[in-house]
Amino acid sequence: ETNGADANWDSQVGFFGRANYAYKGKYLVEGNIRRDATSKFPPHLRWRWYPSVSAGWVISNESFMEDISNVLSFAKPRGSWGNIGDQSVSNSLYVPTMSISKNNWLNGSGLPFFEMGAAGAVSPLITWQDIEHSNVGVDLRFFNKLGVVFEYFERNTNNMIIPGETLASTFGVSAPQGNFGKLRTRGWELNLDFNHRFDNGLRLSANANLADAVSVIAKGADWNTPWENRLLSTT
Repeated sequence: ETNGADANWDSQVGFFGRANYAYKGKYLVEGNIRRDATSKFPPHLRWRWYPSVSAGWVISNESFMEDISNVLSFAKPRGSWGNIGDQSVSNSLYVPTMSISKNNWLNGSGLPFFEMGAAGAVSPLITWQDIEHSNVGVDLRFFNKLGVVFEYFERNTNNMIIPGETLASTFGVSAPQGNFGKLRTRGWELNLDFNHRFDNGLRLSANANLADAVSVIAKGADWNTPWENRLLSTT
């Protein structure tokens, strides 16, 4: 009676295609499209499309930059946007399982009762969490020695799976989970590197990095509840 075990099985499959275009080493574009599926969600929510795109401009290769090429040896502004699905969830996320436990009460023979808890509430529409990432940046190199890389990014976890709003105790079980939340992270990163080789062959290199990011809950389970009905004691 003290033994226990779990058995889980899941399957995932994904297909993707990619197209690249580069013109004269100056104009760079890449596009991707994914088609992913997982057994962890109901059949009607199992398949999803996920696109992404990025572009860059090597402005230092333009003819109008030749006069300052000895100072600004490389420059490339760039940007990207993409969406990907998160399937790192429990196998039983949408299955109303029932737990078995031993009751403190005894039967007529002095043995404890075993009981099964009420099946958990499950939302039939629960599906993928969508992770959307976008960034803009610039790569610079001065005198072929000093490199500067700056990035600004935003990452949104859309349709984040979180518990629903607290229900009355008379409901009998906890509120079901669903795609009720959104997590937003915004930040930036700066990287500097310096390389110099002396005439005697000695090489000097240095690298420095500074970054900052802030994450906030942009949407909770109570997003559709009037402000006057929201309580700190609930989710």
